[in-house]
Amino acid sequence: SAAAPDGALEPTALIWLLDTAEVIDAPILGLSLLVAVNGLGVGEALSLDVEHVASTDGLPVVRLPRRWGQRSVVPLAAATAAALPQCTAGRSEGPLLRVLDAGERLSPVEAAQRFTAVAAAVGLDRQVTPAALEQTFVSLALSAGVPISALTHALGDVDGRAEHSRHAAFAICN
Repeated sequence: SAAAPDGALEPTALIWLLDTAEVIDAPILGLSLLVAVNGLGVGEALSLDVEHVASTDGLPVVRLPRRWGQRSVVPLAAATAAALPQCTAGRSEGPLLRVLDAGERLSPVEAAQRFTAVAAAVGLDRQVTPAALEQTFVSLALSAGVPISALTHALGDVDGRAEHSRHAAFAICN
């Protein structure tokens, strides 16, 4: 078993999942990386539009919409930044993660179904859910030695962060 049925994925299972998603489902690859490596919530990742992916001082970032017109800037790990162009397919606007044929925004239900298909293709003997990927981010960050204070910051308020290179996503990728 890759992990407890509802818990975090083991790193090798995550790598298998990412490798398989890269071949068969680019939006699920993007969602997996945004959640498990960059620490975005599933709802945040699914709400992103192509226009939210940007660059700040040469660093790839996503600008998450927040209340009252505010935005949080979250740095992207290199693997995530490299995978997201596959999700856009050359588009410059609209939902970042879309249903393959319809062109509409990927829903949580559709994402869960597609995770099931990718996990079956990998041969994992457990269900992979978006929530399990959120737990995977926390597990990987803690095992990489990310301080709890930085992890809390990565999972929540990132508005005031001046030094993005210390974001938990970079420790996980290393």
